Amino acid sequence: MTVKERLRSYRDLVLYIKQLEKDIDELYSKAETMTLQADELGIRVQVDTQQDPIGEIVSAIADMALELGEKLRAAKEERKALDELLKKLPYKDQRLISLRYIQGHSWEQVAVDMQYSIHHVWYLHGDILRRLES
Repeated sequence: MTVKERLRSYRDLVLYIKQLEKDIDELYSKAETMTLQADELGIRVQVDTQQDPIGEIVSAIADMALELGEKLRAAKEERKALDELLKKLPYKDQRLISLRYIQGHSWEQVAVDMQYSIHHVWYLHGDILRRLES
C-alpha cells in the first residue's frame, strides 16, 4: 500500500467512525423517544419475543458499539504509525498532510489555511508523497 493509499484509508476510517457515532446517537434518541412516548401514554413496555423494537435498537447499538471500538483501535494504531512516518518531514509538510488527511480539509481549505495557491499545494503534496515513498 502506498503512503497516499494509507493516508486516504486513515481519512476514510475516521469518517466511518464519525458516521458510526452519529448512527449510535440517532438510535439512542429513537429508543429514548419511544420510551418517553410509552410513558406519556401510560403504556408499559412489554417484551414480546416476536416484536421488541426497543430491544432491537439496543441490540443494534451494542453491535455498533463493538464495531466502533474495533475501528477506534485500528485508527489509533494507524495514526501512531502515520505520525512516525510524518516525523521525517519538515513542519510545513507535516501540516499540509495533517490538514488534508488527518483533519479532512478540502484542497481549497488547505490552500487557504497555508496561504498558498491550490496549484502550489498540489505540487507540494506530490513532492511530499514522493519523498515519503523513497
